[in-house]
Amino acid sequence: MTSKKYDSFRDLKKGKYDWNVTARIMNMWRGYTNQGDPFQSFNLLLIDNKRSRIHAFVPGNVACKIESTLQVGSIYNFKNFTVREYKLDDKFRHLIKDIQIVFSNETKIPDMDENEMFIEQAVFDFYDLGELNNISKQTTYLTDVIGVIKIPVPTLSRFTNKLNHEQRNSVKVTFWDAFAELFAEALKEEYEYPFIITIGSARIQEWNNDVSHVGATTFYLNYNHHSVGQLRKMLKEDMFCDCELTRRRIV
Repeated sequence: MTSKKYDSFRDLKKGKYDWNVTARIMNMWRGYTNQGDPFQSFNLLLIDNKRSRIHAFVPGNVACKIESTLQVGSIYNFKNFTVREYKLDDKFRHLIKDIQIVFSNETKIPDMDENEMFIEQAVFDFYDLGELNNISKQTTYLTDVIGVIKIPVPTLSRFTNKLNHEQRNSVKVTFWDAFAELFAEALKEEYEYPFIITIGSARIQEWNNDVSHVGATTFYLNYNHHSVGQLRKMLKEDMFCDCELTRRRIV
């Protein structure tokens, strides 16, 4: 393990440029125009060794040079980038933060060996299913959710938590187009049943509180993550459907 001094995304602030953070790429995606054409610029979701995540924007003028050197899941040393506040009308932010980072021609991204620093493969910010109603009324933030895919689809049931707030133990997930095809193909793989799905950066639709997707959304089936193992243990409990869920967990 390295003994070098690195910054953390949790310490970011405006007015400084020479940041030096070692982080893993958790996700990479592009936005699309109204005509369906991809932007040259692209986005990254990064996680550092302090389990802090940040959204990074790569402008079109440096996108080609930077993209060719990056791979999702790998660790890199990100040097020299700008901290920028989101605009008030920026929608579908991936994290509950007011800032993102922006790369430039001065940004350096050497790769690093996995043994140089321990960084988790993924970190999620989960919410109660019962909180989706409030989340669906806004479009500022995206949401991480985890659940069990049951076949056939169960009927909707309800219960209350310790605050006497109504909870639901079933919600509908709707994927479209190429993303839906990708998910259908994934279901053909041999997975332990029942499937546990983790959806990162999901959009919660106001109509019926459905979980849907945007460009940044990712899904994981039976992902090698401690939250999946915990949920699988809960499945063996007779009163699983009535279990009290943690109100908000970063895991």
